[in-house]
Parts: sequence; C-alpha cells; structure tokens
Amino acid sequence: MSKAKPSNLIGSHQDCTRQESLDSASIGALIDAPNLAAFQQQFGQYLRAQSQGDLHKVMSLKPSQPTVSSTPKPSEVISTRVATLYQSLVFNNICSFLNQCFPVCQTLVSTEHWLTICEQFFLHHGCHSPYFTEINQSFVGFLAEPNQSQALQVPLYFAELAHYEWVELLVETHVDMALDADDAMTTQLRLNSTLQNLHYQWPVHAIGVESRPDTHEDSFFLVYRNHEDRVEFMKTNALTYALIDFIKTQDSIAATMPAMTDLLTRFAAMLGQDNTDNNTDVLVSFGLPLLVQLSEKQVLFPSLKV
Repeated sequence: MSKAKPSNLIGSHQDCTRQESLDSASIGALIDAPNLAAFQQQFGQYLRAQSQGDLHKVMSLKPSQPTVSSTPKPSEVISTRVATLYQSLVFNNICSFLNQCFPVCQTLVSTEHWLTICEQFFLHHGCHSPYFTEINQSFVGFLAEPNQSQALQVPLYFAELAHYEWVELLVETHVDMALDADDAMTTQLRLNSTLQNLHYQWPVHAIGVESRPDTHEDSFFLVYRNHEDRVEFMKTNALTYALIDFIKTQDSIAATMPAMTDLLTRFAAMLGQDNTDNNTDVLVSFGLPLLVQLSEKQVLFPSLKV
C-alpha cells in the first residue's frame, strides 16, 4: 500500500508565466473591510468552486457570520488571474494528498470519476483541522456520511476501503512511540499505544480491480507500529477483536500467567459463556497462546511466555 507523504502547499502553476500580486488599492480595500471574516469566508468559498455552477452554489450558502453589505467580493479585491491561480494551487494540493493515500480506491473508478469525487469533497466537506496530514482523515469521514455512496455513485464498500488505506498513515504518524521506557520495564500488561483494532463489514484487504465483492464479509485487523517504526498489518478474527477490546477496559493486569488466566476467565464471562470449567478451560487454552503471540508481535507488552 502506498503511504501518504506530506507535501508542500506552495506549488507552481504550469500556465503561469509571471507573478502577480495585490496592488496597494486592493490591499487597502482588504484591510479596511468592515467584516474581514466575511471576506475571508467568501474567498474560501471561491477557492472551493471549480466551475461557475459551483461558484454560484457556494456563494449562495448561508455564512457562519452575518455578511456586511460593504464587504468587498473576492473579484473586487483580487484579480481573476491571481484568484484562479490560488484556486488551482489549493485544489491540486488537496488532490495530491488524496492520490497518495488512496491508490486502490482510485483504481476502482475512472480518472474523471475520481476527480469528481475529489471536487465534491473540496466543495462540500468542512475540514476543521489545520494539519495537512489530517486532510485524508476528513476525506474518510466525507465518504462515510449517510447515503454518500449513492450520491457519489461508488460501491458500498468504498468508504471502508478508504478507511483501510488511510489507517496506515494514521499509525505511521501517531505521536506515541510503539515502545517507550515504561513499556520496556513494565510488569503490567499494556497494549501497543499505536494499535488500531479494526472491524470491517467488507473484505477490504482483498478488494481490487480484479476482486470486487458483492456481499458483506466481516474482516478484522490489528494495525500498529513495531519497535523499528514499521507499520504492521495483522489479520485476526472476531474473538481476538473482542479480546483486545476487553483488555482496553481493564485498569491493571499483571503480566503473569495466573493474571492472564484470570483475565481470560473474566473475558469468557463477559462473552456470556456458560460458567462451567470445560468452557472456561477451552477459552483459556485458546487465549494464553494468543496472548503470547500478540506479545511476540509487539501488539502487547511485555514479552510473555506460557
């Protein structure tokens, strides 16, 4: 899977042969605007629009703050050429992030269709984070909105596939280290701080141009960063998914076999298993080797041995 790498917002425009800037009169009009926020909002809406039709739509939207009648329009302050250049630069840079982060999604639709999806995201979705690396997270949220697959004319699994592609960037840029000094010395069971415990309704790992599912198929994954700062994907199952979620709810678990056995016994009770020795023994016999394997894979700390 291709990893999304941050790129610079400032770029070059191939059709631009000379640099233009605001003249002093335009700057004065901008500074003296009675409602600078209204102007900024209008200019932001202008940058979102990729056609005259889109421009009409966004300029007719109700602003978050009252618009002052004397607030200059973008076209009155900034020349059309400069405004169009900014519009192209911003949209192309947004697309560059999406193109790098969602390579499989792109292969499932035509180039024109993908560009339309990017335009709809750029035009209609509000991104509230100033960090470029979170643009892709906003795109995932955009695709997951109700009835979005029908509106964008994409497969029902498209949003989950996009999430599966994006989660690698999420883990790769996670602020925490997979293993810190406390983890290395701990006597308490801890989950890898970068761990993502995932459940999808579609086989997202198998989707591609030659493999497009028609029916739901649950799939489970652990995605995390290891000691070497590499992102790891581990395909799991429903029981492992539930066990990881159960461990998250526990305040303190000693990294010893008696404590692990007690943990699994309580996990069996949570699952609603019959309170018999046989059922508990079966789950413990399955769970102890699983916990050891998860520690070996650096999903859990510290290292465990049966």
